Amino acid sequence: MGNASDRRAALKTRFLEYGPEDLTDRELAELLAGFAPGNDPRETALELTGRFGSLPDAVRAGQEELDAVRGIGGAAMLFDLVGTLIRRAQTRCGPAGVINGPARAGEFFVPRLMGLSRETMYVLCLDMDLRPLSCKGICEGGLSALKVDIYALAALITQTDAAAVIIAHNHPNGIAIPSREDRHATASIAKLLSDLGVVLLDHLVVAGADFVSMAAEDPSLSGPEPLRALYSAAGL
Repeated sequence: MGNASDRRAALKTRFLEYGPEDLTDRELAELLAGFAPGNDPRETALELTGRFGSLPDAVRAGQEELDAVRGIGGAAMLFDLVGTLIRRAQTRCGPAGVINGPARAGEFFVPRLMGLSRETMYVLCLDMDLRPLSCKGICEGGLSALKVDIYALAALITQTDAAAVIIAHNHPNGIAIPSREDRHATASIAKLLSDLGVVLLDHLVVAGADFVSMAAEDPSLSGPEPLRALYSAAGL
């Protein structure tokens, strides 16, 4: 017990005196795990870095994946909380002003989606000048499947009085290439929005820090004038 306490004190001292750069991922994970009950911090750090490869990958994992780590105890919630706080901080730093093309849309959506372990769809509602009105997750699926909740989508559009919408979802275990199902869903959503008098400007598929804009592949998706002129799909 004394050796564990001494080791933790030494890690704290190095962190406070020299900063996090002086500690390896495993040592930082050990230091963090020590703040939670029901685990051996050193063993937890070994298990986490062994399973996920790095500390950033560990905190990006979801609660379900963390719970599966042997002996993690209460540290699972702590690491999940850290990941959630990081993602929330990143989303607060999204682009200001208009979302005028896929590059700006990517800046907005990637921080929201890159750390999620399940497929999730976000809807960004925009006014006539393509300024954000609201952004909300409307549905969540499994690791590789997503069922779009069209009722939640329609309700969100009605509440915000949006003129245009950009949707985005993630491929947690894949690459940022739209599937046949993604393209079918896009066509269905575009039709639904059109019936509501709203333009679907783009659908982004996100995988990690990478993304693909479906409007960049098919500029007709960015809608009629004047919105087409404001949202330049060629600007990726």
